[in-house]
Amino acid sequence: MRAFEDLSSEACEGGEGEQASEELHAWVEASVAPLLNFCRQEAQRFSDAGETAVCLINAYASVQEPLRRFRVCRSYLRVLAELLDQQMVKLIEVESGKILAYLGLADRLEAVRRAVEREKRRLGVAGPDALPQVGDGKAPLQVGTEQSGDAGPDDEVLLHKEGLVKFFGEFYVALYGLSALNLDYVDRLMHWHLRSHARKAVLNAVLQAYSEIYNHVSHLRVATHTPGDVALLLDV
Repeated sequence: MRAFEDLSSEACEGGEGEQASEELHAWVEASVAPLLNFCRQEAQRFSDAGETAVCLINAYASVQEPLRRFRVCRSYLRVLAELLDQQMVKLIEVESGKILAYLGLADRLEAVRRAVEREKRRLGVAGPDALPQVGDGKAPLQVGTEQSGDAGPDDEVLLHKEGLVKFFGEFYVALYGLSALNLDYVDRLMHWHLRSHARKAVLNAVLQAYSEIYNHVSHLRVATHTPGDVALLLDV
């Protein structure tokens, strides 16, 4: 990068003249492009998609910074921005999945969605006036107890009140604990603005998952925190 700094200083002093711009463009072609290709190849060695995303985001962002000062580098900056955005999406997806699983939201959300889909099918058979529309957050999903007997596929009790009580209790304990907010991949991003953006996106995913579960089971009064309360705790 010392060669780049020397060359960029010359370009600044000369008002980014044609010769300096050509030299800078040639340097980028000869040095930055191969460097990025090397980073991409090395990143693919990771078996973990989150590790790959962290590696590439840090590489792309580090190369972006010095190139921003020069018009001749705009095409590279556009490509870098697109590549960085792609990896940010992947990082947020992986980190969100990891934290939702840790907090118990993933399994509970899957059960709620299965119950909602089953209720939609039932409403389709019984008619639209049989029960309130599913999806408005107030549909009475089928909830049983741990002692409920065996049932067929359409009668299986997907949600148990006891299980929901335990889930919400454990979720609040984990949420109040600092370890719940340790986002391993996000915290390893080198640039603050990228960490902030990714962290906010992951915490919003937590809030959205909690809100969806809460809205479908709030009539049971097993949750002590509203989505608004959780939003305050997450600071989103």
